[in-house]
Amino acid sequence: MTKNIESSTYFSNNIQPVVNGLALANPIRVISTPFMPTLITMGITFIITGLENEPGQTYQITLRRKDSGEIVIQTKKENLKYTNPYNTVININLENTQFNQKTGGDYEAAIEIKDKNDEQIYLGKGTFSIIKTK
Repeated sequence: MTKNIESSTYFSNNIQPVVNGLALANPIRVISTPFMPTLITMGITFIITGLENEPGQTYQITLRRKDSGEIVIQTKKENLKYTNPYNTVININLENTQFNQKTGGDYEAAIEIKDKNDEQIYLGKGTFSIIKTK
């Protein structure tokens, strides 16, 4: 595993393009909803530092419930077209994603980056919670 790679994970209601790049709309750590199961629209952003610009790198994003390991969504492997060693930004907008449980819970978003030999060079994670309100 490559050393000195770090990431931050941000959750928001949406990710919007702006003149200078991207903006997180309404950043969140806890999503409250009166209905469970529910559909949720949200954005997940990973900002990674220390990643070298090597050909053949891929990434995959997985969102899972922490207590059961149930996968909510998993993207296909995508090619990293360019990495900036200071700020590589990878984001995903989820629209009307189904959260099947009947109660709230904690969720983990993970980004796995692999090299051209399909070996993991980085695994970054972040968590958020969903709570059911009355």
